[in-house]
Amino acid sequence: MYGTNQQDLLLNTIGAISPGDIAFAVSLFALVMIWAFVWKGIALWKAAQNNSVPWFVGLLLVNTLGILEIIYIFIISKKQTDATNHKKTKEEILQDAVIEAELKKMKEEVKTESEDNPHIAAK
Repeated sequence: MYGTNQQDLLLNTIGAISPGDIAFAVSLFALVMIWAFVWKGIALWKAAQNNSVPWFVGLLLVNTLGILEIIYIFIISKKQTDATNHKKTKEEILQDAVIEAELKKMKEEVKTESEDNPHIAAK
């Protein structure tokens, strides 16, 4: 099938790959896989915390060597977290306290009116 020159060329090409080259390629591949695995784990954990099923499935199935995972961790999940974990300002807390106090006062007024007027209590 191959002529002698082609066989010699093929053997010389294969022989040109040294054990050092193979070790480097395996080491590089292992580092890239560890890099991608770590980012994927963090991104999947954040997606699960945010109850984001579409992102969880997408991150699980698509391998972008950590690029999509990093984007999700630092951009997308922060937006989702900010939207769901809105912290109340001092004004909002004060407004809630005022509303609760007014409701309590109104309930007490209704209670005293119903005690004073038996017709209201019967209804």
